[in-house]
Amino acid sequence: MNARRPAIIITFGSLMLTIWYVNFPPNLQRQCEDCGTETASPIPSNAVEPNQYTFKDLDKLLCSREVEPSNETMRPCPKHGIATMIPGGRTGNQMWEYSAIWFVAKETGRQPYIPTCVKLALEGIFEGMSLPSLQAIGHCPFDQSSSVDSMEQLVLPHQSIIVPAFSFERRLAIPHLDEVVREFKFKKPLRDKAQEDLREIAADLLPSATPTFIGVHVRRGDYGAFLKRKWNATMVTATFFRKSMNYYRAKFSNCLFIYISDDPLWCFQHFGNLSDVFVTSLNSRRTPAEDLALMAACNHTIFDYGTFGEWGSILAGGLAIFNNRDQNINPHLPNWIIME
Repeated sequence: MNARRPAIIITFGSLMLTIWYVNFPPNLQRQCEDCGTETASPIPSNAVEPNQYTFKDLDKLLCSREVEPSNETMRPCPKHGIATMIPGGRTGNQMWEYSAIWFVAKETGRQPYIPTCVKLALEGIFEGMSLPSLQAIGHCPFDQSSSVDSMEQLVLPHQSIIVPAFSFERRLAIPHLDEVVREFKFKKPLRDKAQEDLREIAADLLPSATPTFIGVHVRRGDYGAFLKRKWNATMVTATFFRKSMNYYRAKFSNCLFIYISDDPLWCFQHFGNLSDVFVTSLNSRRTPAEDLALMAACNHTIFDYGTFGEWGSILAGGLAIFNNRDQNINPHLPNWIIME
């Protein structure tokens, strides 16, 4: 994976980010003005020297903007290095970023801290997440010269690790996946809506039997250009989904296939005439959080590619049929089946 061109670009981007940070530090005068508004929580004794970077500066840099305050409780300044990550991507990637920080912290003994922008985004979907954001130690000094971007570079206890965006090998998190999954508990309104959706779909398509729900995630939209650039490949055709559905029909009774996609019209054109298929978002708007909660509420899943489909399948449990485009994690999970 490290030899691939995207990884080289990511590493170069991380290097440029560090160079930019050293040569163009945040406006510390503005930082001090902001400090005056944060009087609710007492500042621990680790006083910040004039012109010294803080974890608040790092948080702002990683999130590429000033993030809104969270309800984070201030924590004592870390005595040793921390583990965090450069954010990148949307919901599925953010969940892997959270998992990466969890894993790296466990493996290295560092304290885990999430970029506040990632924490706020995930808190809009999940409840009771335990990892703190960088805002919790925003008042503490941060030595950017002691940070590294891989576990192999860690030598001294005071070194922090900032994992580059999109670089974490997700298969490494599998031993801790059960622990991480417990962090992703959907908020009650999302859980309730997912169950209500399943009841309505079953009542409409299969009112007289107990259904086996199969969540199907179809990623299209901008993903075609990415596949062409990375693997010189095209998007999967309807044949992949037909073969996957036939596998489940042969294995389980009363299957209902719930299609979740950024292109519901494509799904309806290919599968809308089938009596055991329901296409969401065809006549109504849904949020990504609602789609993820619905997929996770199903018994089994099908997905073509992408981190959103991966997480929908992980949270659903059961069997998962996927297309063999990215071998970073999929073949290493039990009950996951490759379908070409």
